[in-house]
Amino acid sequence: MYVTKFKPANEIFRDSITPFGTFFDTFFNDRLGKVENNTSFFRPSVDVKETETSFELAFTLPGLNKEDVKIELKDSRLTVSGERKMEKEENNTRYHRVENHYGSFSRSFMLPENVNADAIEAGFTNGILTLILPKTEQVGPKTISIK
Repeated sequence: MYVTKFKPANEIFRDSITPFGTFFDTFFNDRLGKVENNTSFFRPSVDVKETETSFELAFTLPGLNKEDVKIELKDSRLTVSGERKMEKEENNTRYHRVENHYGSFSRSFMLPENVNADAIEAGFTNGILTLILPKTEQVGPKTISIK
């Protein structure tokens, strides 16, 4: 324990910078700034919109390339999956905080009956995967004559 002379002016000054000092303590202190384990599974966000002629899905996949993503269609179920790998730490570096999520992901959607599955298009630009699902022409009910 240290004994120091009480100086009221110092206490006022210290209190005004405490949040600032606490920020750096939290950031650099091993006990408070532990790296969380964000490396198992994550769920990318997706926007789904409908136009007169199609459904459009936009997946936010920062840090990925089109080779990291797989798109499958089976029994009217559209599945987008992949993996975002975390960079390995070098011997001289150490993470203080990891807020990005890494690992495998999978999102599945049941397609409505009016989607032309043979005409689905996919594009990947700047970390955004865009899927265009064209609609089929609306066919009215079929009339069956009675014999």
